[in-house]
Amino acid sequence: MELVEPCVNGNVSTWLVPRREAQLLLERSQEMLAPIVSLAPEAITRHAVPAEQEVVLRFRGLAFARWSECRIYFGITAAVEELTAATQNRLQRLVEHLRLFRDPCAHDTRHALCQAQPERGMQSVIAQDITRIDLNLDPNFFANRCSHKRPGSMEY
Repeated sequence: MELVEPCVNGNVSTWLVPRREAQLLLERSQEMLAPIVSLAPEAITRHAVPAEQEVVLRFRGLAFARWSECRIYFGITAAVEELTAATQNRLQRLVEHLRLFRDPCAHDTRHALCQAQPERGMQSVIAQDITRIDLNLDPNFFANRCSHKRPGSMEY
């Protein structure tokens, strides 16, 4: 074993972001994202990413859209496209597919949307009701703090 100073090998890619920065991003994007969130308000959540100046929309944990500089981009794979009047129907179809396959009670558990990032799916279920794990857990002491980015993806 070797003694190592904590400041030498610390987590240099992490920093604390003042809540006001995240809140400001959420407020700026609210008007444009509200129609998308209304497609499935029980399953779609907004997450600010201050370092990227973006807001990511997740459907039960799976990122499917992002707002950046007053533009919205959507898609699950590398085929991400900008939301326009011409692509509105494709976004609605994507949300319907997510509603069908990204559900804790989905019948087709082998579908790619069901299997994509299972840890985020579990996180979203737990965030809705922590007592699903144990009735003795107090929701007042639960903090939803899982946030990581996979290299080369829009997942946050």
